[in-house]
Amino acid sequence: MISPIREEVRRHLQVVFLVSVITTFCIFQGGATAPTIFFFLSPLLSAYLFFGLKSANIYATLCFMIITGLLILNLTDSSLIKYMEFDSEIPEKLIQFMVFIGVSFEIIWTINRYEEAQTTFLKEIKIQHEEIISQEEELRQQQEELITTKEHENQLVKAEVNQQKLEKEKLLAKTELLEIQDALKYASKIQQTMLPDKSRLDDFFDEHAVFYRPKDLVSGDFYFVNDYGKTSLVVLGDCTGHGISASLLSIVIMSYFEGLPFLPELPSELLSDLHEILLHRLNQSFDTRYSQNDGAELTVIYMTDKHIQYSSAKGKLLKVNEKGVKILPSTNRSVGGYLRSNRAFENHSITLSPDDVMVMYTDGYPDQQLKDGGKVGKVAFGKLCEDFYRKYGKDWLKTLNNFAEDNFLEKQRDDITVFCFNKN
Repeated sequence: MISPIREEVRRHLQVVFLVSVITTFCIFQGGATAPTIFFFLSPLLSAYLFFGLKSANIYATLCFMIITGLLILNLTDSSLIKYMEFDSEIPEKLIQFMVFIGVSFEIIWTINRYEEAQTTFLKEIKIQHEEIISQEEELRQQQEELITTKEHENQLVKAEVNQQKLEKEKLLAKTELLEIQDALKYASKIQQTMLPDKSRLDDFFDEHAVFYRPKDLVSGDFYFVNDYGKTSLVVLGDCTGHGISASLLSIVIMSYFEGLPFLPELPSELLSDLHEILLHRLNQSFDTRYSQNDGAELTVIYMTDKHIQYSSAKGKLLKVNEKGVKILPSTNRSVGGYLRSNRAFENHSITLSPDDVMVMYTDGYPDQQLKDGGKVGKVAFGKLCEDFYRKYGKDWLKTLNNFAEDNFLEKQRDDITVFCFNKN
């Protein structure tokens, strides 16, 4: 394949050769008046087609100078100009034929050169077009890569921002949780101070034991003792639910007992009074659609020497003696709310023997899930309490603790309270 530079040089040589040949013909055919003067159009056309405007103008100037020189030679009758004379018409026609052939050859040659140049030009255009398309495709791919990279960077930045936001939220949640836990721990301490301690219980009972385990930091279970002259008041309650809401209700009820100036004549009257106070303080009404039935399962005991009088609002109470365990009856309604509120609280009286043990408890211990998948149940709990007879309070607590440690699931279902005592 001929290089573009060599091809261009070849074309220049062809044009120069044509100009030289045409000039020679013009000199021998009469100078500027020679018919071959028009042959100069062919190299001029070729120059403008192949070499560009600058080179073509140079060739045009050259041809113009040659024609001008021939004209000057004609005007001065220069001896350089030759006029060919013919003896017959045949040579003249031969010359005309040769001129025609020459012109035709020049036109055909110019057209072929033009077609060749056009084909080359189209090939170059095609190659350039393909290069442009290739460059565009490469640019498009680079653009897509940049977009993908940018999107990936944006995703990384977004993920980092989200991670930082999540870390801040986790830190905030952790801080709030710690604050809540601190508040609950403080509330638990306050609640513990409201419950009677060991020295307080020693003033009322010869033997006693309290198994007290809140499900959460605070509990809805509570127990209370107080002295009103010759009568001692003993209370055990289990407020609806557990945790904060139940603990608040337990504080309301304990505050009521703390503020009692004297005891009503019967324990049932005390439960009825408490029921009315809860209805008022908790804004409970007969229209159950707009009120809650929050309340408490409660047992109230009036204790004088060896005689006990009690009333129970769905409370749990056992009597343990040499005959075994006896389940003491209770009224099937709670204090607070309007479920079965038309049912009157019942009074019961019993006499205690010296070694009799009273067991007040909430449903947390019997309902606790065991490691084998079942629950403790009331029967098993009663059998545990049988062992309390003629033993000390520390033994009662040890029995309850050992069974819990050996059999309870770690997860606790409810608040647990078991309050045992005897008055010897």
